[in-house]
Amino acid sequence: MKKEINNNSHELNDIIERFPSSFNSILLYLLILVIILSIALSYIIESPDIIKGYAELNSTNPIAELSFRNNGRVKYLIDSSKKEVFKGEYLVIIENSGSFLQIKKIKNLLEQSINITNIEKNYKLFEELITDNNLGDIQISASNLFANLNKYIKALNSKEYLKQREIILNQVSYYRKILKDRTLLYFINNKRFKYSTELMTMNDSLYSKDVISKAKLLEKKRSYLKEEEEVISNKIIKNTTELKITELEHQIIKLEIENEEKLKIIILEIELVRKNLLNEIDRWELNYIIKAPYNGTVERLNFVPNGSYVNAGRPMLSVIPNDREINCNAFVPIKGAGKLKEGQNVKIKLKSYPYQEFGYIKGIVSSISSVPSNNQYIISIKLENDTITNTGVQLSLSNKLEGDLEVITEKRKLIERLFIKLKYLFEPNS
Repeated sequence: MKKEINNNSHELNDIIERFPSSFNSILLYLLILVIILSIALSYIIESPDIIKGYAELNSTNPIAELSFRNNGRVKYLIDSSKKEVFKGEYLVIIENSGSFLQIKKIKNLLEQSINITNIEKNYKLFEELITDNNLGDIQISASNLFANLNKYIKALNSKEYLKQREIILNQVSYYRKILKDRTLLYFINNKRFKYSTELMTMNDSLYSKDVISKAKLLEKKRSYLKEEEEVISNKIIKNTTELKITELEHQIIKLEIENEEKLKIIILEIELVRKNLLNEIDRWELNYIIKAPYNGTVERLNFVPNGSYVNAGRPMLSVIPNDREINCNAFVPIKGAGKLKEGQNVKIKLKSYPYQEFGYIKGIVSSISSVPSNNQYIISIKLENDTITNTGVQLSLSNKLEGDLEVITEKRKLIERLFIKLKYLFEPNS
């Protein structure tokens, strides 16, 4: 056996001796080159420190699963899945005695505050919708509303009010004409009385000089007093006429105020009935309608054809909202949490979407809790591109998604990491 080993060793030595020395040199140079490149790359290549944790993604507007409150037969079902819908749109209707098209129109009209303008504008439309007796559970309240609307229109066009107002206006016009004539007459009498006063002064002077007799003076004074009495009488009539006009104008104002108050009371009654009817429509919708809670995309959860019977509580549809803000919170252990800083990059690998296939979601640390809870720090993450991954895949977010978190705290060169480990190994207390 020893002899065989010795023979093999001799043969191996013979083979090695046959290698050219130049080949050995090449191998040596290659080895040295690899070592130099490794050292150079260790100065260039950086690897990150990573803190791992747990992340949760939540939506501010969760996906709504919609079902009926009552049993019933499907009268109408939205015709397709993946369809864009608007807030308040009717998606499913259970059979009932009310016309949903008419009730929907009435609701749209009622959602405007009742005022004088739209009562007159929409009265005929209310009349057409309400008097068809095709409103089911809300028919009584709808008829009550129309009765109040009719009461308002009659009060607005009341012949009694218009007639009273017209009579008073005619009286005002009549007295204004009298006042005009009396004012002119009063002006003329005043002017004439002014001249008479001057003449009376002259007559007094003539009498004092014995130019005219006392009888003549008394006659002049009697005429003068008669003119003065006429002036005063005209003034009284003028003032009385003005007062009468003022009283009549006050009557008009009072009549208008009373009529306005009457209309306001009716409008308040209409508003109360309107709110009551809206509440009844809301109850009707809860019992017979599935509505879109917000703008979004509808998806069917069960195949339910028109005319089929459905049970209360059975999920029928879901609506994925268009405008959703994604909130991301993460939990990291205390160990290594001292390296956490705001602004650090984050990778989130969701459990529902394997990152090898879908990629990961990028984010940035936006805030860090000051105090740990249950040996964990809570951090808030701002997503860089919503739920689009680094590979460009748009992930569909349900109400909640969970995944693994990686926070990239800092990058170090490989050579630096090597020296740190060597230093740690050779420390006395290590």
